[in-house]
Amino acid sequence: MSSDCPLRPWETVVLYLALAVAALFPVFAVAFPPLADLPNHLARAHIMANLAADPALQPHYAIEWQLLSFQVSDLILPALVEWVGIEAAARIFILATFAALLGGVLALHKVLFGRVGVWPALAFLLIYNFMFGWGLLSYLFSTGLALLLLAGWIHTAPREGLPRSAGFAIATVLLFFFHFLALAVFALTVLAFELWRWRHDRHHLVRRMLLSGAVFVMPAALFLLAPRATIPMLNYYGDGADKVRAILAPFNLYFGWQDLLLEFLALLLAAIGIWKRLFPVAPALRGPLIAVGGAALLMPNQLMSVWGSDFRLPTVFLLLLIAATDLPSKKRAPAAIFVAAVVALLLVRVGTVTADWRRLDDDITELRAALTVIDRGSKVAVVQSIRDDRNPPAPSLYPYRHLGAFAVIDRDVFLPQLFSAATPLRFISPGDRWTTDQLAVIRDPKWHPSDPAFAADVRSQLQARVVTQAIQQFELATSTVDWTDWPERFDFLVAFDYGHPVNPVPALLTELKRGSFFSIYRIHAPAP
Repeated sequence: MSSDCPLRPWETVVLYLALAVAALFPVFAVAFPPLADLPNHLARAHIMANLAADPALQPHYAIEWQLLSFQVSDLILPALVEWVGIEAAARIFILATFAALLGGVLALHKVLFGRVGVWPALAFLLIYNFMFGWGLLSYLFSTGLALLLLAGWIHTAPREGLPRSAGFAIATVLLFFFHFLALAVFALTVLAFELWRWRHDRHHLVRRMLLSGAVFVMPAALFLLAPRATIPMLNYYGDGADKVRAILAPFNLYFGWQDLLLEFLALLLAAIGIWKRLFPVAPALRGPLIAVGGAALLMPNQLMSVWGSDFRLPTVFLLLLIAATDLPSKKRAPAAIFVAAVVALLLVRVGTVTADWRRLDDDITELRAALTVIDRGSKVAVVQSIRDDRNPPAPSLYPYRHLGAFAVIDRDVFLPQLFSAATPLRFISPGDRWTTDQLAVIRDPKWHPSDPAFAADVRSQLQARVVTQAIQQFELATSTVDWTDWPERFDFLVAFDYGHPVNPVPALLTELKRGSFFSIYRIHAPAP
């Protein structure tokens, strides 16, 4: 046993294997991991995997590949869905995401300290974060790869030259196609590393900058060649509540007591560490930490209509901080206490997550069973309530945000609430124009029925407008779908009412199925 490592090598391996098994337990304890955006991404993967052979999908969707970033899920998930099915594909992608993030932290720590040790085990406490709860797996997976690349960049710094730059240039092109924000994280940390390195070694600065910059020439060219958005992009820095939520994003899954516990302990550990000067930061990551921390503070809440841009970087900052610091004591007893504390906190974390997920999983199972009343290949709209009237309520409503996408997966329906911006998916439902030049979230929902049967019922028009406003309130920030005439263009409405079922337009909607948190209606013209 090395004097620098309080655990034997086999003990360290066993520790990380045990932590990995514990961390993955919630993923395998439910039929479907309830991550908010995941059903939407999997619905698109289902379409891409089955479009060529499914006549129910063909009238409504098309796949048009373009020079775009953010496509790791489109490159990986369709093949996984075709190979192992929806549920297994979700689990494999989650497993790969965990492996990339944790592997990036371990690799960085190994490069900086010459060993893995036990300190990086703290990263396991951050994997059930706000981004993960929202299902931003493409970003998290790609960011894990960015951390691995950063470890490789630092490790190979003494061997700088054209072969090194060429190898990383290939990697950055792949990272561009996977997720542009992950590429931005890698570029920012590499630039900060090189500038911090220059502070202490001012030789060959120009050569280093040229070799470093050359790595990003191809991704920059691809970005300039990529098609530009034809709709107005919204930018919003956010208020105080948005910034607090962003700072706490690494710890918060559903803003429960277990999240508050982690936040309190992290704050306590930071305070003690600063007071006692226990955690000196590895010099190689000081520049990247300053850069990522500053970017996290400056990042707006909504950047180019991408909501939640500001809660993406705080988790990256903390993962870098864990990689850049180490357990202050090299003795076995303090290490054992530290390991026991991490294991105990992780068990609490996964235990509460599992309990919450089983409740959510029951709801998903109930919904998927009820979706059989919807005709295969029909057109479906989804409307959400903003409150949960059930007793007890769900841990949060955001995991329900895209459950309507299961209608695509299970019934091959047309659902224009799928992600289509920066994806290959296109809506081509015949006889209708689904994309416009105006964002759905800011459209004035005035309905002027073209069908005389609808036009004669003024009361239903007013009620339908309220539904339109509710649909638009929960629409994607990049959506340009015109929902004003949904009663004339759709066949079914799935209303997530969360224990408060009220038919919103009785003359146009006939209830087919009522569940514990949803109602499914058939849409029709009013009776004469």
